[in-house]
Amino acid sequence: MGKSGVSKFLNKVLALTHPDLYEAGAKGLEALHSLPNTKMAANHWHSVFSGIAVISNRKTIPHCDRFGHLPWYDLLISVGTYCRAHLIMKDLGADFIYDSGTAVLLCGKLLVHEVPFWGAGDRVCWAHFLREATLNRLGALNEGGVGWSTMDKILRSLYP
Repeated sequence: MGKSGVSKFLNKVLALTHPDLYEAGAKGLEALHSLPNTKMAANHWHSVFSGIAVISNRKTIPHCDRFGHLPWYDLLISVGTYCRAHLIMKDLGADFIYDSGTAVLLCGKLLVHEVPFWGAGDRVCWAHFLREATLNRLGALNEGGVGWSTMDKILRSLYP
């Protein structure tokens, strides 16, 4: 699967789990494709997420994502040759095995999360996120914005 195929797959993950956020991100990407100053670069960006941060071979200290938006999801993808990584969310009392190839959606603004150790080998995390200010500037948010995902919203998107 090529780079655009991975982005399109991750877009579908967001569409299934937070349909309203996916729609806003897709509207933002569509706006970037239509603006003269961003059209050329946008043709190479296939993700509905407005940004991706790359974390390579470093501990992730306990933190919340200060620029995140409370009801929105971030999508973490962790890959590498490492072993024994754990994604810890102390607020939930949870310690998740975080093997290479794991994808995690979380409300990074709400939940304190960390990866304190990953054993031998290399670890890279791609943290995908959306910024409210970016979507506002692109006119991609409805008047009420995008709130929490609910089972009703997910079911309505699957069975319109």
